[in-house]
Amino acid sequence: HTRLRTVTGVQTCGSSDLLRRVVLRDFLESLAGLLGPEVSMKGSVTIECDRAVTIDIDTYKLGQVLLNIILNALQSFRLPRKDSNRVVVRADLRGPDLVFSITDNGPGIPPGDIERIFDPFFTSKGKTGLGLGLTISRELVTLLDGKLEIESEEGVGTRCLLTVPAAHQAGWPRVLH
Repeated sequence: HTRLRTVTGVQTCGSSDLLRRVVLRDFLESLAGLLGPEVSMKGSVTIECDRAVTIDIDTYKLGQVLLNIILNALQSFRLPRKDSNRVVVRADLRGPDLVFSITDNGPGIPPGDIERIFDPFFTSKGKTGLGLGLTISRELVTLLDGKLEIESEEGVGTRCLLTVPAAHQAGWPRVLH
């Protein structure tokens, strides 16, 4: 018995340089919905975003990056505590950029690992991780003309800042209110 889920504004296969017009909050909620089983087992995901923002974005590339970061955050929780394990995804327009802050209250990344997290095949997940998620994400962010920064403190949590241009092609309306 197959269960289908409608996902608003998320391209699920192939790659594309095409931009799609989406309501940003709906796009983020759809991404979080894809992680439903992981969320229900590990913690909670909260979306903080103005509902009025409609934007043209590459939903495939951006969606892949955001899914990977949110999934990594959920997988960082060692014990399933839905009431206290939190991932917060915040999206803001700052000048010409769209800035995403993905913050978790997990165990944080050890200082010795933080410099290696973008290296291919580096993983702190043992046999359950391939070590390619952040490597691929970094490449996709580069294709989006963006920047990905990760800050972490052991015992406190991790924050990923993803910045992408809201308008990177002349002549395209990017942000509609």
